[in-house]
Amino acid sequence: IQIHASGGTFIEAYAALPHTTQSLTVEANQSHLWNTAARNLTHHIATNEEIVADDDFGEMVFAPFHTITENLHAATMPMPARGVEPQPPWADAMHAALESEGLRMDQLTIPHVRRPAFRTADRPLFAAATQVSFGATQRDELASPRSPNRSKREVSFTLPRGSYATVLLRAMGQ
Repeated sequence: IQIHASGGTFIEAYAALPHTTQSLTVEANQSHLWNTAARNLTHHIATNEEIVADDDFGEMVFAPFHTITENLHAATMPMPARGVEPQPPWADAMHAALESEGLRMDQLTIPHVRRPAFRTADRPLFAAATQVSFGATQRDELASPRSPNRSKREVSFTLPRGSYATVLLRAMGQ
């Protein structure tokens, strides 16, 4: 995409972007804030027992099951948006996520742009995999002969809607 916005304002340049690109920027920003808040909360819940996976996409923190209290098993946290009032148990974690970006919840808007908007939706904080099964360890025909990881294993599981298999696989790899 090539857009010429010489001499214009940031808002004019942003408004000139295709709507799909604008929407992606809002959704990516909301996901970043939500993930940061979830990571903050998980650090707090699993104090000194958390499992950390770090890669190019940032740190992911997993709480061992025994550290998650029963009231959190089905807990949700809304996507950050203007008008959302942070509530326990996730309020402090969300405030810290926003503060780390120099933001407050009431600032989650794009001035002078009607669409896209920061919209909220509840997302579960924790998801349980069911119907988990592991196949036998086999030789990995795609691995380099000198690789220390020359085996593979098939795994299958079911996750609730909205959960990410890649996140579970990262946790399993830790």
